[in-house]
Amino acid sequence: MLLAQAGYPEGQGLPLLRLVISTSSRTLSIAEAVQEQWAELGVRVELQQVDFPRLLSMVRNGEIALWRTSWIADYPDAENFFALFHSANIAPRGPNTTRYRNATADDLYRQAIAAADPAQRSQLFGLLERQVVGDAPWIFLFHGRIVRMVHAAVEGLTVDPLDRLVLERVRIAPSH
Repeated sequence: MLLAQAGYPEGQGLPLLRLVISTSSRTLSIAEAVQEQWAELGVRVELQQVDFPRLLSMVRNGEIALWRTSWIADYPDAENFFALFHSANIAPRGPNTTRYRNATADDLYRQAIAAADPAQRSQLFGLLERQVVGDAPWIFLFHGRIVRMVHAAVEGLTVDPLDRLVLERVRIAPSH
């Protein structure tokens, strides 16, 4: 329906899209799934694999329109994700590789990082999230999960918000 509204009923007349990905087999599997799903909508996608350094160079220099990468937080704060969408951080100077520009998003970002009150900060980041998701500079495919198996004798093992193991309180139960 959206393709038809945009003038491309069932993808007719839509140019072939080139999705550039790294040579990772996992990335290829993800890209093939996307390619298949988009084909069902009438969107034709050609996959091009390049080595990761070349992919990063192409992304930073704005040589490609569609690519697959991922992002994980460096520290547990929403700012670490939203910096990717601030116009002051446009690549190659910063991590805004889609070159997204939106004055409302920029203003919400500035207000949020300046807010001292955690509740206000959270509210502002929530508004910013809605703005960014609505504008769709990225296609957010999934959030990964990490599953761990731990022996029953291990006690006190926790995971922080960045999914790192916290080992300070780990001990082996005396009965083992």
